[in-house]
Amino acid sequence: MRNEVVVFGASLDPPGIHHEDIVRNLSRAFDKVVVFPCGPARWDKTTVNDTPLIHRAVMTDLTFGRISRVMVDLSDLEAQKFTPNIEFEKKFGHLGKVWMAVGADLLVGGASGKSQIQSWEKDDRLWRQGRFVVLERLGYPLRPEDLPPYHRVLKISLTGSSTTIREAYRLHSANDKAVTPSVSEYIKRYGLYRSAAPKSTGSLSLTDPQLLIVWERTHERARLISGQVKHLENRRRPNGILVIGGDGTMLAAIRKYWRLRLPFIGINTGGTGFLLSDWKRKSINPFFAQTMTIHNMPLLYVEVDTLDGRTVSGVGFNDAWVERASGQTAYVEVSVDGQVRVPRLKCDSTLVSTAAGSPAYAQAMGAIPFKFDTQALALAASCARDFRPKMLPIDSQITFRNLDPRKRPLRGMIDSVDQGIISEMRIRTSKIANAELAFLPGYSFDEKLLNQQFAKW
Repeated sequence: MRNEVVVFGASLDPPGIHHEDIVRNLSRAFDKVVVFPCGPARWDKTTVNDTPLIHRAVMTDLTFGRISRVMVDLSDLEAQKFTPNIEFEKKFGHLGKVWMAVGADLLVGGASGKSQIQSWEKDDRLWRQGRFVVLERLGYPLRPEDLPPYHRVLKISLTGSSTTIREAYRLHSANDKAVTPSVSEYIKRYGLYRSAAPKSTGSLSLTDPQLLIVWERTHERARLISGQVKHLENRRRPNGILVIGGDGTMLAAIRKYWRLRLPFIGINTGGTGFLLSDWKRKSINPFFAQTMTIHNMPLLYVEVDTLDGRTVSGVGFNDAWVERASGQTAYVEVSVDGQVRVPRLKCDSTLVSTAAGSPAYAQAMGAIPFKFDTQALALAASCARDFRPKMLPIDSQITFRNLDPRKRPLRGMIDSVDQGIISEMRIRTSKIANAELAFLPGYSFDEKLLNQQFAKW
């Protein structure tokens, strides 16, 4: 028997407890629930443009990401588009027979062809052929004659409104029980829905640490520290990710676990350790008693075109680059926001990095590293003639195109993960992928950067 999947599309800005209740009820009635927050191009609800997409993505994952038989699809947020309901069958049909969850208020007037759903398209194909799960709630009684041909009715007990929740936070009168505890903490941490722009830093206190622990197996000190915190490990329901090792260990942890939307707390047992706090004491017990500073840091979204015509995508925390894959110098066309800026760059490699990644390979290529909260990307190249590193706006899209793929093949890399031989790479800041890095009081990126740059003196 073919599986049945229901798509729950909404703005979810923010997702409330009433949304969670709906999804839990749907998960008991269907094989799979797809939670699908709408993108910013939604024409009938312009408020979806008010909150940065990254925050909507995080709050959606925090609310629904651990519910059984639920899949959170953030593709419209990443692509900054809006997929109408008429396209749900095409988009999600591979998962099973597709149903759409809609509020009963959208069906009012259906008998006379005047419901909101019937106004979404130029014809009535969606109304006639679509399968609808009608969410019946208090205040919107259903008339049988208003129902579409294919429907199920699901009564819901909790009511609420994202608009009401936003307004309550704006007026500093929010009811924390209107959203999940993790979403409430996230909203307060970054000052969402206030009159001022959201912050990129906040504070974190883990009074009851329940940790997912990642440690560098080649470091003896990392092994010792991991043993000291073993009693704090809770891999089933963690509230933080403790990373013990160096920057490479942290990068691997971010790549694997960023979608958990948990803070990454690092203890440096490697070299410089830009992404981790230094902990010199013998006992780890006082570590979590301190209030830490947390940075909300974006990842890169990277698309690569392979030589066989496929397009694959991935995310990276530090950087993405192309490098020559033969003995020949690479010939790369470099475009920024669709405009060719360097028609032919002769180099061994060329790279884009985030602020967090700027002290790594970008600095080795001559770029000046900048602080975590700098709203910029670095563009650099190695062994390049007449090219100096550039600092680009954070919202830039950079494209590397191979000008001679047969004679001068290019290999694509995202955070040192090989993407194979490619013809083109497109890089921009992700709209949905981020990592929250927490640091101990006294952590100084500036001091680490100065020590690194003046080490030989």
